[in-house]
Amino acid sequence: MKSSDRPEPNIRLAPDIRREQLIQATIKAIAELGLSNVTLSKVGAEVGLTAGMINFHFETKQALLTASLKAVADEYSQACEDAMAGHDDDPVAGLYGFIDANLDSQICSPQKAAVWYSYWGDSSARDVYMRIFGHSDTASYEAVYERIERIAAARGRTLDVEAATLGLIGVIDNLWQEVMVARGTFDYDDAVATCRAYLGNLFPDLAEGCKMRLVDVSTPEPADELPRTLPAWTYCSDTFFQKELEQIHLPAWHVVCHQNDIPNVGDYRTFEAFGERAFVLRGEDNLVRAFNNVCPHRAHQVLGPGAGNCPGLIRCPYHSWGFDHTGDLKAIAAQKTFPPFDNGQFGLKPLELETYMGFIFIRFRPGGPSLAERFAPYENELAPYRFADMVPTEPVSEEEIDADWKNTWDNYLEDYHFPTGHPGLFGLMSMDYGRDPNDATHTIRLHHQMRDKAKGGWSCERYASLLPEQTHLPQDQRNSWRYYFAYPSFAFDVYPEMMDFLHVIPVGPGRSRLRFGSYSLPGASRELKACQYLSGRINMQVHREDMALVASVQKGLESSAYDRGILGTKEIAVAALHRWVRADLPEAAS
Repeated sequence: MKSSDRPEPNIRLAPDIRREQLIQATIKAIAELGLSNVTLSKVGAEVGLTAGMINFHFETKQALLTASLKAVADEYSQACEDAMAGHDDDPVAGLYGFIDANLDSQICSPQKAAVWYSYWGDSSARDVYMRIFGHSDTASYEAVYERIERIAAARGRTLDVEAATLGLIGVIDNLWQEVMVARGTFDYDDAVATCRAYLGNLFPDLAEGCKMRLVDVSTPEPADELPRTLPAWTYCSDTFFQKELEQIHLPAWHVVCHQNDIPNVGDYRTFEAFGERAFVLRGEDNLVRAFNNVCPHRAHQVLGPGAGNCPGLIRCPYHSWGFDHTGDLKAIAAQKTFPPFDNGQFGLKPLELETYMGFIFIRFRPGGPSLAERFAPYENELAPYRFADMVPTEPVSEEEIDADWKNTWDNYLEDYHFPTGHPGLFGLMSMDYGRDPNDATHTIRLHHQMRDKAKGGWSCERYASLLPEQTHLPQDQRNSWRYYFAYPSFAFDVYPEMMDFLHVIPVGPGRSRLRFGSYSLPGASRELKACQYLSGRINMQVHREDMALVASVQKGLESSAYDRGILGTKEIAVAALHRWVRADLPEAAS
């Protein structure tokens, strides 16, 4: 909201109106900032009130947050109740009304969906959610169950009513997640049609006029209906690689560094990929900006590769043109030798930048969802780690490997190879491995817990025995290693004592550049630093093992003996990656 759009703080409004304003501002703040980052001052800035004035209407921040959730819950419950009212004798009409209410654009808005998931995804807030929203969830389940049961009975159908009920609610839940990502492009009518098509699959006489919506991420598998991999040629073709760059990688977010990698005014870091050059720089106003690393005079790179500091003007080393920290052209050597021209036409070209949880990302093609939108399902789970407060434990490093970017991620995204490929890691971690692809956000969460009695060699056993209790984390995250992949380019690897990122940059068909960065909270104890060292040793061994595996796989993909493979249930995250590639480049399905 622009400052000119905000209410003047001196305008006196009725208490009920002011409370409603505050609730709506809080809903917006939760959606934009995440539950843990909402403050009274940020809410107050939206409505022109100080934190103290907000306390007049809501005694505490928690009271305001709870009231906001209750407002969303009450609106939802009333909408569902109204939609099904008057249809007691017609269970089909009642179900259609329930679907319509759930996918009404006012009820299922991006902001309200974000509030729902913020509370549901935050283990510390889930009790509040259940107290306020739990009865509504139960009522919805019972209403759907009762109507599906009646529809089945009227048709003489034997049906697992519980499974059918959970299926419809699951479809609606996935559509709510899609609302947060698609935002202005989400088709509510199409979503309603999808839910009705689901009912049509259960009861064929309801299918007339229903057409299952076509979603990009649901590209059909090959005709033999086996869960097949991408064809081998997609890992080796130069033509296909060029299409991948255009359709997949240039529009994607790419991690450059952490905000604490460039803490001082003038600090910068360069980035190069796909024939493009860029840099990020912390300006005199302390804001970080991204620019193409190309001088508008004669196309020389403005800043040399790596990192450094520009305390004054950014000087191109070719002809000494100078630019300020906002990218404006400020100095031209031998300016009298040029005809008069508008300096504004020759500034550095900016790039889209997003800072998410302290990490600085850029993309070369604008558009598409933000990282905050894509990571919304995990935001409250990630918040306790305090990524933004972390500092680098070592410089960002790079390595080129003989493996296609998809081959690299195929390996990363499955644990099927752990017993034979990573005996040390397998001895440290339990066999219960979580695999959670999200087609709506094109993200994947992977997670496993440490064994009660760790094995796997000295590093693994010492790590498990030394790891201090990380009391700032929820109980279920204190002994858990978690991985968050964002298609197509990077993943956060999150441990109790530290985290790192893996960034995979395609260099050519069958070749990739890997970038690594490691970070931890400052002030680590000696014991915690020992654990960071040990987990580093463990992961370095895993990396060496993985590099040998993907190099061998790449040679197999390039041989005449292999066409495509088959995937098992331990490889569902690989299947998701392949779905998304097929959706972006349909020729990969052939």
